[in-house]
Amino acid sequence: MLDVRTYGYAEGTFKLGQKLYHIEDVTHRFWFRKKCAYCDNTGKVLIKGKEFQCPNCGGRQELKEVVERIISPTTIKVESIRVFKNKDVTLESYTNDSSGLGIIIQKQKDGSSRYFGTQEEAQLSCDEYNRKHSVYVLLDEYKRHEIRDELT
Repeated sequence: MLDVRTYGYAEGTFKLGQKLYHIEDVTHRFWFRKKCAYCDNTGKVLIKGKEFQCPNCGGRQELKEVVERIISPTTIKVESIRVFKNKDVTLESYTNDSSGLGIIIQKQKDGSSRYFGTQEEAQLSCDEYNRKHSVYVLLDEYKRHEIRDELT
């Protein structure tokens, strides 16, 4: 059930016909071999000229994921506004269809927003998230590690 107090925007946040910039998540996945002294992180051992799966690590790999926030390449136009009034509080949600259906534009469960009226605001939100979660540091580290693994 929609809790407007959590998901609703303050009255007048967006206007009919306004173009909105949406933030989306891009998940980068990296597979790494577990560190193993017996097989040198290859997952295989050589015994009497024959290759076998390493009995210590089993050749297992571990998955590392990094979630990067970016501005969606497509914008969304506000075509409908839903207004909710309760005592002294007026909140709104929006859709991209004049019938009130379509993509519902509302806040996230934690009260944050993924929709912005300007590209600059959206970019600031992405930059703040990516910096707070060390996204680019991790991407660089994992890419270097992945290249190193491919070379060995």
